[in-house]
Order: sequence, then structure tokens, then C-alpha cells
Amino acid sequence: MTRAFALLAVLALASCTEPPLRVASKDFAENRILAEMFALLLEAQGLAVDRQIPLGDTATTFEALRSGEIDLYPEYAGTGLALLGLPPTANGAASRGRVREEVERLGISVLEPLGFESTYVVVVRTRLARERGLAEVADLAAVASELRIAVAEEFASRPEVGLQAFTDRYGLEFGAVEVVPEEKRRSVYDLLLDERADVVVGFGTDPEIAAYGLTVLEPSGDFFPDFSAIPVVSTGAMARHPEIAAALGALAGRLDVERMRALVGAVALDGRAPREVAREALAALGLLDAGPAVLAQPFRLAVDPAEVGAEMTSKVLRAVRGAVTGRGVALFETGNPVGAILDGRARTALVPAIAQFDIDGDQARLLDGIETIAVVGSYYLHALARADGPASLARAARIGAGPVGTASHRLARATARRSDPPAEVVTLDSTRAAAAVEAVASGVVDAAIVLAPLESVDVADALQGADVGLIPAVEWWVGAARVGLPFLRLATIPGVAYGNTPVSTLAMQATVVGPAPSDDVLGDQGPSTYSEAQRPVTDQVVLALNEALGPHPTVGHYLRPAAILTPQVGRIERALNRTPGYTVLSLGIIAFLVWAVWLLVRPGEQR
Repeated sequence: MTRAFALLAVLALASCTEPPLRVASKDFAENRILAEMFALLLEAQGLAVDRQIPLGDTATTFEALRSGEIDLYPEYAGTGLALLGLPPTANGAASRGRVREEVERLGISVLEPLGFESTYVVVVRTRLARERGLAEVADLAAVASELRIAVAEEFASRPEVGLQAFTDRYGLEFGAVEVVPEEKRRSVYDLLLDERADVVVGFGTDPEIAAYGLTVLEPSGDFFPDFSAIPVVSTGAMARHPEIAAALGALAGRLDVERMRALVGAVALDGRAPREVAREALAALGLLDAGPAVLAQPFRLAVDPAEVGAEMTSKVLRAVRGAVTGRGVALFETGNPVGAILDGRARTALVPAIAQFDIDGDQARLLDGIETIAVVGSYYLHALARADGPASLARAARIGAGPVGTASHRLARATARRSDPPAEVVTLDSTRAAAAVEAVASGVVDAAIVLAPLESVDVADALQGADVGLIPAVEWWVGAARVGLPFLRLATIPGVAYGNTPVSTLAMQATVVGPAPSDDVLGDQGPSTYSEAQRPVTDQVVLALNEALGPHPTVGHYLRPAAILTPQVGRIERALNRTPGYTVLSLGIIAFLVWAVWLLVRPGEQR
């Protein structure tokens, strides 16, 4: 009897237990991260949570909240107006106020905004913006017929703030329009970076914008509505758990666009789990105890600060992210990318070929500890001088270059030695073209060296309006220098690159490098210890990286390629006797030799 009463008591208590709060999200990375933040904050308050992350698209998720199937999820003010059939507005306060007023009638509460807008933005490649003079959305009108636009399906179908309304508002008629499925929305950036599209419409929190150095055109007017991020919660859940307001209120105003770009990038670009990313973000904001977990180190790609945002850097960064899945990939800015690999601060680096060599006069010796895992293009020697300065780099008395150890400084030393008389190398405090142009314009140096890809935005911006231009840079590369520095090759900077006349110069391969194999695998304490040297990038990653880069040159013979990229020469299997005739002849020769030896050693005749 006692046992029966105990069982009934347990069942009664179970029936009184509050059901968990059902936290949901839409089916894209940003919304999932926000929902995980909500869930973690609620759990920190001791509330039980049932995650439905992700639940579905906008309409599905909103209807689930309205009908009581879920209790809360992250929404956006402009989207809320659209769901309610109300006209959008660019005024954030008015937008949020109208949404709050309308959804209260449906039994839904709107909490304080999180601090950022995830509104639509118009994005172009930075070089295209410079070439076509694009700064605002309205600037597209003059060139739209020559450009291609790519948008996601949802934007294309929106009646009031979608593609048709956008082109109508600004009088745009694009040369081509491509609409990608909503589940592949991020692929619009692949189209843009691969130059299969010139303009895309994305969101302000898209991580590709900062990661690949893209340009957001300033809005012209108030076409795009406010999309402030807001928590929406069922009124019933708020009544049962008043602590919800305080828990989620801790996030109010704490999230800005830059932070959200980084968080979304960790999920969408690096393949990390939204809950893990959300937990780290809350810990960084001081809203959650990070616990004893050790965060995984990102897979770092070291680049010169002047190359951050350049098209070549973006291409390599995308390829590395495609090759290294499930791990954060980050740029590491340093004037000496190869050094960052040698001392373990980075796993790969994008460098000109000369950065792999120790230069001593006219001789170049490959550095130990690194190998080339891919070639992605070319770096050009940009020699800069005033109009009244030296006619070529070899005639400069003072040559400016980046800090000691940088690729440009190595090349400047080799150049200076071959000048007549030998030139002085002046060390500048930066590898950026602006520093070189300033040094030349102010007379600190006669000429300066900048190593950069062709049509570099960094170089173009520095030359804009300056009384400094490009000069020939090949005169010194003769004789012993040409033999001893084989990674250089003759090249021409065309006039269209920077609005100048064609200039003769030198170029070299742009290489992606990583740690080379070490012979010292075992440590000096016996077989139970191992060397702390960085291990090479795995063959799998090397092959995946090269595949992701698309068509590109092979590694130059003067560099040290990764083993997997080295052609394997098969052993030539050759029969000792190629035909039966050879076999018979060989046997005959052997028999003759045996008979001759017998004649020499046989006993003499007895007399």
C-alpha cells in the first residue's frame, strides 16, 4: 500500500512539473546562433529548454509561435511587419513599435532589440567599385546594363523590398540576373568572387563581406527597411516564467554588426557548431561562464597586412576554408608570414616566391622548414619614382622597401647590390603602397619597391592623385643575378592596370607555403617523446586546397614542393632477356666461357 502511495505521489509531482521552454530558430546560421544564445541564457537561469533549432523558414516559425507550438525565437522588425502585411519602414524605432503593438494582439511579446540590424546590403568587388566609381547604390544606374546581378530567391520574390522594387526604385536594368535557391543563398558570394556576377544583394551581417574585402555600397535613400534583431516570446511563456525578460534582456544592445559577422563566419565559413559559437560569444560578453573547455586554435593563414582584402588573398582564404573543414580558419596579419610558420604562429602563408629564400648577393638559398603547397598566381615588382626621378630602378641611389625580413626588403637588397653604383636600401615602416609613395614623394628615397598582384587596389589607391608613377625594373637582372635568382621572370605591367604606359618589370610566383617535414621526428629523450616542430599540412588538405583553387600553375622547379605534389617516377621494369634469341645467345656465351676455362686448367698429357 505504501509503495502504491509513493508511486501516486511521484506521478502527481511529475504532472505538476512545468514543461520546458521551446526555443526555436529559422534555418540559417545567424538565427540559429541567436536562438542558441537564448537557450543558454535561459538554462543559466535554471530553466529547462527544448531546442527546436532550426525549425523552418520564416512563415513556419512565426506560425508555430502564434499557435503555441513554440515559446520564443529570434525575429527581425522588418520581417515582422511583412508577416503582418504592414508596409516596411527604415525607421528602427517606429518599425519595432508597430510590430510590438500588432503582435501583442496575437499573444506575443517583443523584448528589447539585440543591438544590430541584419538589413539588405548591395555588395560589389572592391576593384570594380574603384574602376567604375561606385560608392552609392544610385551610382549603379550609369553602368547597370554592363553588369550582372545575383540574388537569393527570397529577395527576388519579395513584392515591396525585393528585386523588382529595387530595380524600379533606382532605375536599374542589369545585363543579366541570376537567382539562386534560398538554401544556397551564400553562393551569391562565390559568383561575385569568381567574377561570374558583379553585384549581389546580401545581408549586413554576412561574414564574406569582411573576410574577402568586399565593398558595401552606401544606401541611397531609405529603400531597405529596418531589420533590427528582436526576441519574440509567447505571452503565456512570459506569464509562467517572468525571468525570461531578465535572461534575454542581458543581451539587449550587446551585439553589433561586426561581432555578428564574426560569429556567423565561424558557423557558415568555418563549419563550427552554432551552440559552441554561441557559448563562446556569451562568455566573451561576460554573460556565461566559459568553463574549463580549451578553445581549439584556428587554422591560421599568414598574410602581409597590405594583402588583407586583396582578391588573391580572398581566393586563397576561400580555398583554405574549403579544404580545412570543421575548424576555424583565420587570417594572421604579419610582415613576415614565413616567419609565422617557422615559429608556429600560423599553419600556412601566402607569400611571393622570394620570401622562401635567404638572399646573399646574387645567390638565393631556400629556407629550411617550409614547403610550397600551392601556387595561386603572380606577384609583380612595382618600382615607384617621381617623374623627375630615376628612369629605372637600377639607377636609383636610395631604394625604399618594407621592414627587414619582408619580401620587398629582400628584393631591394638584391636590386641595390646590382645598381651602379650600389644603392642604399632605406627601410620603411610598412609594406603598404601608401608608405612607399609617401617616401618617394617626400624625397626620402629615389625609388621604392612594392610587391603586389597585378591591378592591386592597394597600389592603385596609393598612386591616385600622387606625383609618383611606375618605372622599369628589369635593367639590373642580368648576368649572375639572372642565374642566381631564378624565381624571377620578365613581365610587363600593362597600361590599363594603373592608367599608365606599359612598364617592363619582374614577376614571381605567388605561393602558399606550409611547414616542411622534419627529420627530427623523435625527441632527444627517446622514443616516447616527439619533436615540437610543426608538422606539414596533410596530403588530404594539400590536394583539397589545390582542387579548390581551380586551374593554376604548378610549383616552380626552384621551389621545394610538398611531397604529394612531386611527380612520382615509376620504376622501369625491364626483362633481362627481351627475346628468346637473347636467351640462346647468352647460354652459348656462357658455355663457351666454361669450355675455355676447362682448356686452361685441364691436366697435361702423360708421356
